[in-house]
Amino acid sequence: MADIATKLPDASWVRLEIEPVQVSHDGDETLNFATVQSVVPGAHGLYYRDDGERKALLFDNNTGKVYPPPNGWDSVPIFIHLAHGSRHGTHFADYSKANDAFERNISAVQKLFAAAGLGGARSNKVYTTGKTRARSTSKKNQPRSQFDAQPENVNISEESEGRDSEKEKNDRQVEKLKNRNDELKIRVKEYKSDLSAAQLKIKNLEKKLETVKSTGYFDDNGDKFVRIDSESDEKTQDHDEEINNLHNVIEELRNKLAAVESKKKEIEIKFSENQEYLKNAKDKVTYLENQLNSDAHEEVKSTTVRALEVKLGLAQNSIRQVEADKQQLQEANWYANERVGKLEQENGYLKGITEQLKARADSSHVEKLLKESEKRVHEINEEKSKLEWRLGELSQWWNDAKWKVGELESSVALQRNLLDTANSKIQSLNDETHSSTMTIPTDGFTISQGNRGTWNLANASSQPCFTGAIPSIPLVSALPFAGANPFIFGGANEGRNVTLTIAHTDHEVHLTGSFINWKCTLKCEKLSSGKKGVTVNLTRGRHEFRFMINGEWSTSSDYQQVPNGLGGQNNVIFVE
Repeated sequence: MADIATKLPDASWVRLEIEPVQVSHDGDETLNFATVQSVVPGAHGLYYRDDGERKALLFDNNTGKVYPPPNGWDSVPIFIHLAHGSRHGTHFADYSKANDAFERNISAVQKLFAAAGLGGARSNKVYTTGKTRARSTSKKNQPRSQFDAQPENVNISEESEGRDSEKEKNDRQVEKLKNRNDELKIRVKEYKSDLSAAQLKIKNLEKKLETVKSTGYFDDNGDKFVRIDSESDEKTQDHDEEINNLHNVIEELRNKLAAVESKKKEIEIKFSENQEYLKNAKDKVTYLENQLNSDAHEEVKSTTVRALEVKLGLAQNSIRQVEADKQQLQEANWYANERVGKLEQENGYLKGITEQLKARADSSHVEKLLKESEKRVHEINEEKSKLEWRLGELSQWWNDAKWKVGELESSVALQRNLLDTANSKIQSLNDETHSSTMTIPTDGFTISQGNRGTWNLANASSQPCFTGAIPSIPLVSALPFAGANPFIFGGANEGRNVTLTIAHTDHEVHLTGSFINWKCTLKCEKLSSGKKGVTVNLTRGRHEFRFMINGEWSTSSDYQQVPNGLGGQNNVIFVE
């Protein structure tokens, strides 16, 4: 409640403060000002301070209620403005002036009594009967109790007749002027106090600036570090330039990644189109088979075969386009790896600068700068980790794209197989007397395609061969791998070893999958667990695979199954 901003003029003065008081507010968070005046009779208003500036609280003249500050009653201290003679924030020297004025008033009253003959000795002076008043025009609005003018020529009996009503009006004006004068005095002292505080703050800042100019540091109360010396300033500028360059590199690399993602989406769209085309091709083949079963549609058959050949050419063009997109992805991947290498070099350079700054750490301010540098290096390392993670995702997308290309090639091969099947059926219709035979060994086999339309057993040369199409067995175009366990795909130390198993059977079991682009099969061996399987080294990501048992496709119940888009099921595994 005391004015804490007022400064004492001398050490011999003592400040007396008013104790805080507690008052209750209404349910709507407003405060009845009559409650405040009942506790502090001299209360004239409420205010609070905002950045050293006094701000009055909002007062409703109709209800007599005071509204709280913007953030509530407890957000800032609330002060009481005292008026009506209360001299808060002023010194007792002002009361000496009031004492002098009181003595002058007593002297004037004594003179009035003497002039009226009410005192002891009567005056021999003769006064005129006219109404004379010795008033100074400069004191017209001053209260009569001060008696600044000399009243020797005043007749009290005549003076008192016409001034009763005027006195009340003047008293009210004087009271208002007093209140206004008190407020102005308080405000002037507050402004003087604020000016003194501002001048003191300016002096402290000037001293701090001199300290910075002479030593290159802020003192213990400083806000930030300015410089160490000219050499460290140059290092700091180089450090900032390197950081800006790193930001540019990261932004450029992000743009490249966005371009790669756009290419990936385009490839996915093209793959979806090819999938739709393959589905349409299957429908066409089914329709062709139905037409071939009829007796007199040779012309339709030949037309359909030519249409399939044309669509096969279109599919090959799509494959070439996918290969071109794959080459672009490889270039983007190489560029990303190169950028990562440069980023690692820049990181090493920044670490070297940090070590140099640590060697020069001879004060607490230098340690603060080193901590900021280490924090920045840590942030750059985090950005590098995120970038490497993003690069890993890009590599996985690249592997998925290669897998999808492999699936597309397998689908094209299947389409060729279906075309061969159509040719075979046409041949069978033309030559009903000829029938192809096929001998399938009972102990399992691996098949490969030698010439177009001819399939051979790959286990032993003594086994019988057969010609014609095998519509129930998809194309397997290579011999099984041998002599390597586990089989490594994607480069050494890039993945982890995974054993793919299936329930035990007496027949030979072979494995193929997206990790080898469905181009060959791996022979499974009997494991200690009683199952059959093979160990492969797979890269991180999603891989699909399936087993071949005795010439028929099969899936394992040990893994999740997904549709392969060819009317069958594949097993799927996720490598982390």
